[in-house]
Amino acid sequence: MRSRGWGKAWVILPHDGAPGDKVFATSHESAIREAGFDVLVIPNQGAAASARIETGGRTGGTAARSR
Repeated sequence: MRSRGWGKAWVILPHDGAPGDKVFATSHESAIREAGFDVLVIPNQGAAASARIETGGRTGGTAARSR
C-alpha cells in the first residue's frame, strides 16, 4: 500500500477482522496495525444483517441460488 501512495490510509475491516487466531494469537487487525497502518473495525450490526439475508431468501433473491 505504501508503494502506491497509500501509506497514511485507514484500513476499515468488518466486525470479524478483530478476533484473533487462537493458535498464533494474531488477527487481521493486529497484523495491519503491526505494519504501521491505522485500523477501524466496524462493530457487528446485529440482527439487521440476518434479517436482510432472510428477506432476500423469501423474496427469491438469486444471489444465493446455484443455476
